[in-house]
Amino acid sequence: MNILLITMNSFSSIPVMRFIINELKIKHKLYLVECYIIGSYKFDLIKSSYIKVFNNNSEFNNQTVLFKLFKFFKVFHKIGCFALQNSKPIIYTQDYEIIVFCNVIKKILFFKKMYIVYHQFEVVDLNKNRFKYLKSSKADLIIFPEVNRLLYFNKFTNGHISSLIFPNTCHVNINIEKKLDNDIFKKIGDRKVVGHVGNIGSDHFIDVLVKLIEYANEDEFFFVLIGQYDLKVSSILLKFKLKNNVLMLSYLPHLELSKIYSTIDIGIILYKPIDINFDCCAPNKLYEYWSYGIPVLAHKLKGLNPLFINSIYGELFNFFDSNIVIELSKKIKILERNNYLKESFIKDYDIFNFIPKLKNAIEELHEK
Repeated sequence: MNILLITMNSFSSIPVMRFIINELKIKHKLYLVECYIIGSYKFDLIKSSYIKVFNNNSEFNNQTVLFKLFKFFKVFHKIGCFALQNSKPIIYTQDYEIIVFCNVIKKILFFKKMYIVYHQFEVVDLNKNRFKYLKSSKADLIIFPEVNRLLYFNKFTNGHISSLIFPNTCHVNINIEKKLDNDIFKKIGDRKVVGHVGNIGSDHFIDVLVKLIEYANEDEFFFVLIGQYDLKVSSILLKFKLKNNVLMLSYLPHLELSKIYSTIDIGIILYKPIDINFDCCAPNKLYEYWSYGIPVLAHKLKGLNPLFINSIYGELFNFFDSNIVIELSKKIKILERNNYLKESFIKDYDIFNFIPKLKNAIEELHEK
């Protein structure tokens, strides 16, 4: 079975796709077309074609209009060639525009035996015009990272599209865990480490984080913040740069994050429900925390509510509550990193619990 994994963005920078692609390539012939960001994961034993190689995320996020138009033509051409060269090809994408391209190509080539798999990582806003293309352009299988997105999508399609829930999860790291530099360890000492991994914008609960750092006892707690910040957040966090109990790193390659996770005792997620994409969030970092045995504190979001099935995973709060900092301060004193959480994660959320269903769903498409 031949599968074209194609996106105008990047698959290599999405952690969950590393597992999916490495599993699919065992049995099937894969072709990868994407924009590649230097430092992202590199796949072995599959044929890759890069639309463009970017030096960093900043360069990727500042593409010109002309280049974006070029990507449309490039991707359209790649899909057309793949469809002509392969019998019953499967197109696997994360881009709603590519669903449209595939359906146009099927009509032009009278090509009925081409199957489209759409893996949604960002919520498609059904109130925007672009969703009209999705409604009129059928995908054969749609993969959602959490159940609320599926329910939201089904409101407008009457549930007529084959779908699958595949969390943005990971696998427990059984390798010897890397450690931070000795100088940093000396700075942390015996203090409990509260960590936030991921970018922070003004649309996050930055005020809760700031107040928690200010409220916490410096002799008891150490805060590790990994990620990039917008200008407003950077100016707010600037005062913590010289604090004895705060470590701030603007960027760390994903493959190096094990150094951080091996140190964190409690994880915090700061998503604010400003829109459906945040409210129905499915953060990979949540599962990465859990895979290291790290309990998590977060706001009560629709996307998180069904996942905290056991108190061992942490707790969800109302971050809008005026007493939230006091409540969080009490909780970080109680929660501990533990192996029982890691064992629960393996049973409930390890990615290899979900891989077989995905592989079967794709293989069933090809057998139609």
